[in-house]
Amino acid sequence: MLRSRKADEDEEARDQAEQDDGTTVELLGVHASERRLPNLRDLFINSHDKVANVTAEPTSGGIQVGPPLPATKRGSGSGSEEDKGVATDDDEANRWEKTLKFSVVRALPGNTVTGKRSPWHTVSLFEEKRKTRWSWVMHRMARCMRTNQLAIMLMVMSFVLGASFYFYDPNFLIVRAKAWMAFAMPGLVTLVYLGCGIIEFAFMSSIEYIPHRPPWLVYIAFNASSNWLRVILLFASLDWFLISWWEGHGGPGPSTTSFVKHVLQAVYVIIGSLVVRNIVLKVIERNLAWKSFGKTVEDMHFLERIVIDALCCTDNVVSSDLLKKRLSDIAEEHFMKKVEDLRTTALSLPLDQVGSGRSWAYSSEARVELSNENELTMMANVIFDNLISEKDSNYITLSDWCEIFMNDRKLAKRSFRLLFSDDSSVEEKRRIDSNDFVSAMQRFRLRRSALVGRLTSFFNLSGLIETATKSVFWVCMIFVITSVFQLEFQNLMVVLSTLIFSFSFATSKSISRIVECIVFVFGSKPFAVNDIVMIEGKPYTVVQIGLLETRLRDPANKITRMSNQRLCDQDILNLSYGPECAISIIKTEISISTPLEQLERLRQSILSYTMRNPQHWKPRVNIHVSDITQANAVLLELRVESKIAWREPGSFRSADFGLRKHVCAKLVKLGIQYASPRHPVIITADAGASPAAQPF
Repeated sequence: MLRSRKADEDEEARDQAEQDDGTTVELLGVHASERRLPNLRDLFINSHDKVANVTAEPTSGGIQVGPPLPATKRGSGSGSEEDKGVATDDDEANRWEKTLKFSVVRALPGNTVTGKRSPWHTVSLFEEKRKTRWSWVMHRMARCMRTNQLAIMLMVMSFVLGASFYFYDPNFLIVRAKAWMAFAMPGLVTLVYLGCGIIEFAFMSSIEYIPHRPPWLVYIAFNASSNWLRVILLFASLDWFLISWWEGHGGPGPSTTSFVKHVLQAVYVIIGSLVVRNIVLKVIERNLAWKSFGKTVEDMHFLERIVIDALCCTDNVVSSDLLKKRLSDIAEEHFMKKVEDLRTTALSLPLDQVGSGRSWAYSSEARVELSNENELTMMANVIFDNLISEKDSNYITLSDWCEIFMNDRKLAKRSFRLLFSDDSSVEEKRRIDSNDFVSAMQRFRLRRSALVGRLTSFFNLSGLIETATKSVFWVCMIFVITSVFQLEFQNLMVVLSTLIFSFSFATSKSISRIVECIVFVFGSKPFAVNDIVMIEGKPYTVVQIGLLETRLRDPANKITRMSNQRLCDQDILNLSYGPECAISIIKTEISISTPLEQLERLRQSILSYTMRNPQHWKPRVNIHVSDITQANAVLLELRVESKIAWREPGSFRSADFGLRKHVCAKLVKLGIQYASPRHPVIITADAGASPAAQPF
C-alpha cells in the first residue's frame, strides 16, 4: 500500500527540526507555518465531481495546483503516451489502484529516509540557516540542563546545605567542625560527573574536526567507549583527587577512606576491562566479517548506493552531483556501517510519484520499499522507461550506459559487470533491452537477500560467542577484585570451590539442560538463521538462535520463543536444506465412475498451464489415484513440480495459488465432481422430554 505522510505531520517535524541542533529548516523557500500543503489524495480526480486538468508538482513555493504540465522530459516520469494528454477518470482510477501496491517512505525534514539525522551540509532540498556561535552554545547549554535536571538539583541542594552550615554556624554549635563537607560531597561528586561528561563530549566531538577519517580501529574504540568514558573518568577522579582531598580535610577516617578507594579502583578497573573486552570482540568480529563477506558487501553496497540511485536519477546535473557525493561517502564509510545498513534496511528505490500519481521520478526524500518479485518487476520497468524516455529506440547501448555514469569508463564498467555478470547475452548484443534490465534487477534482489541471510547468521553466531565470553570475563573480574582489595587467593579459592560445588549440586538438572541445548545448537545444527522450518505442522522462520531458546517468526509475523530442550524432542523439517524445488500436491475426492479421458484432459490442461508459466513451473504433471475413500469415491492426487526452491515460500505460495485456481476451474468445466452418498438418518427422542422439545 502507498503510505504518504500527511502535511500536518511534516509541519510538526519541521517545527521540531528548528529546535534541534541550532538549525532552522525551510522547505523550498516556504516556512512550515505558512500553510498546509495538499497531498496526492486531496488532488485525486473524482469522477463524480467532474474535475479535470489538475496536477500536483513541486515548485519553489511548495505544491502547485493548476493545469497539466506539458509532456515530461528525461527524468520526470515513465514517458508513456498517456502522460502527454489528459487521461480519463477510469484511467486515473486504474493508475491509482496500481500505486497502492507500493510503500513509499518519506523523510522527515532534516532526516534521511532511514530516520537518522543527516549532516547539516548534506540535507537535500532544504535551506538551512545556521545560528550564530553564541546562540548555538546557549542552545547546547539549555539541552544539557534539560537532560541533567536531577543531577543539577542534587548539586545545588548539596552546596546550599554545605554553605549554610559553613557560614551560619561559624562556632560549630550545631554540627562538629569539618562536618559541613559531608553535606558538600554529593554536590562535588555531581559536579565532577558533569565535568567528566563535558570532557567526554569534547573528546568524542573532536573527531569531526579531523580532515581525514581515522582508521576503523579508532571508530570501534570510540563506539565501545561511548558513555563509559565519563564513568571511568568519574571514578578515577574520585579516587585520585576528591577522596584524598576529603581525607586531608578531616574525612571519615583512614579505614573508611581506604575501603572507599578500593571500591572506586575496582569499579573503574572493571569498567575499563569491559571496554577493552568490547573493543577486542568488535575487532575480531570486524576482521572475520571482512574476510568472509568483504568483497561481496562492498559490491552490493556499491550497487545499492551508486548504481541503483544513478539509474533512478535521470537528470544529468543532479545525477552528476549525486554520484560525486555518494562516491565520496562510500570511500569514507566504515565497513561495519555498510554491513549494518544491509542487515537493517529493506530494499528500496529513490522514487516518488509525480503528476497526480501518473508517473514516477527520482526523489531524494522518498523511497519505494519493495517486498516481492512483482513489485520489483513493475518498478524496474518504470526505471527502464525513464531511461529511454528521450530515445527513439527501446534499448540502452553501452555508450548510453557510460553516459549515465558521467562518462567514467571505470565506474560504468564496474557497474555493468556487477549488474549483468550472470547474463552473457547482454555483452554479446552490446545493448540492454527491457527484459535484460528486469532480469538483472531480479538477480540483484536475490543476491541481496542471500547476503542478508548470511550476514544475519554470522552475527547470530557472533552473539553466541559474546554470550559465552561473558562468563569467562566475570570469573576473571573476581580475581581482579581480589587483587585490588589485597585478599589472599587461598581463601578465595576455597570460597569459590564451595560455591561452585553447592551451585552445581542444586542446579544439576538445569546444567544438564544447558549442556543438552549446547550440543543441540552447536553439534546437530538442525537449522540456521533465516531458515524456514516446519515444527508440529506449522511453518516458521528462524530469527535468532540462543543457547537456551530459539526465536521463530510465524506467517502472521509473530515471534515465538521455543526452548531448545523442547526442540530436541521435536521432528523438525528444514525447508531450506539443499537447492531442491518445491512440488505442489493437490488432493481431492472424485467420483469412482469418472472416465479416464476426463482425467487425461485435466492433466493436459495443467500441463498447458505450466508451459504458459515457465518461470514458475516445470512441464511435469503426475496424476495418481491413491485410495478409495468412500463406497463411490477415490482420492485423486495431482503433483506438479515447480522451479521455485522451498527457501522462497512467498513466491511459491503466489504461484501455487494460481495453479490451484486453474485446477478448480478446470474441474468444474470438465464436470469432475463427487457427490457424498446418502446416509440414513436416525432420530432418537428423550423419553422424559415433552413432544415440543423432541428433535425431529
